[in-house]
Amino acid sequence: DLSDKTDDDLPPNTVVVRIHAFSVNYADCCIRWGLYESANKFVGWPIVPGFDIAGVVERVSSSSSSSSDDNFRVGDRVYGATFFGAYSTRCLVPSRQLRKIPNGISFSDAASLPAVSLTSLYSLYLAGRFPQQVCVPKNRSILIHSAAGGVGSMLVQMSKLLGLSPVVGVVGRTAKVEHAESLGCDTVIDKSSLKKGQDLWIAAKDALGTEEGYAAVADANGVSTLQGSFDALSPTGRLVVFGFHSNLPMGQDMLHPMEWLKMIFKMSKMP
Repeated sequence: DLSDKTDDDLPPNTVVVRIHAFSVNYADCCIRWGLYESANKFVGWPIVPGFDIAGVVERVSSSSSSSSDDNFRVGDRVYGATFFGAYSTRCLVPSRQLRKIPNGISFSDAASLPAVSLTSLYSLYLAGRFPQQVCVPKNRSILIHSAAGGVGSMLVQMSKLLGLSPVVGVVGRTAKVEHAESLGCDTVIDKSSLKKGQDLWIAAKDALGTEEGYAAVADANGVSTLQGSFDALSPTGRLVVFGFHSNLPMGQDMLHPMEWLKMIFKMSKMP
């Protein structure tokens, strides 16, 4: 409760944001299920989920540094990430985790950006492609699973900006193909349209056009594709895992005991 605290009581370099919009990520579902490790470790129960926020600065700690990233003032429109607690009216956030919202961008649009963008950027860092490439290899290819999803769509766009090519996206439904292409995919593989007996990995190899393998593969699926993603790499390629959604229940409000058994079984099959 911040109502009885003065600006002097706030931790250094923090601001209180009146939240106008927050995003809902798949990670929030995992938090509700009790499957999100850092939520259990650092917060426990009860917990207010949510990472992405956008809103207006209501208060600034009196000990905030004038040399901080944005030198926030009361009334500034800001967006950023918080370590849980976004599903609320107000949130206390370290100022370094916020940025001012550019003119012309709504609160809802701004709130949709932080988690997926930061995850994508860190994935490309792990792949050796950001902030600068480990070297400038001839093979600059990348295969991106869930290319029309939140993180996947950001990965596609960032990969293009970094000059990776070809950027090959994988989607699960035909309705997502056009969107993935509009984001910049050089080739989109639609798993739902693969003919019976046709293999995803053969399609991925055909899209690459060489026997060399991919320089990077970004996998969001877990047990259903992880081994294949690894096998699709070039000898010095890097596999970045940014999700395990095939390990987890889909479309379930609550976890039935049978779902726990299924998850244990799937984990036992992980390569």
